[in-house]
Amino acid sequence: MKARKITKEESLIFASGEFLCGHIPVEFFDWKEDKQDKFLEDNAHESVESASAEYIWEQIDMLAWSVRDNFVKEIAK
Repeated sequence: MKARKITKEESLIFASGEFLCGHIPVEFFDWKEDKQDKFLEDNAHESVESASAEYIWEQIDMLAWSVRDNFVKEIAK
């Protein structure tokens, strides 16, 4: 069975759970940047609680990219 390719949004939602006290909601992608930033800062896990929203988002994005690029390739083999 071939693995389904995950979307960028799905990988970002998944990765957000590693840096937040939950996952970003699906509607997060429709919010304005200031609302997104507030959500990230208000829901930051203690490991990044003093970090800026920009830093938190960079960490989420890097993990999401890694999931899409590496993990999905492995399960598709």
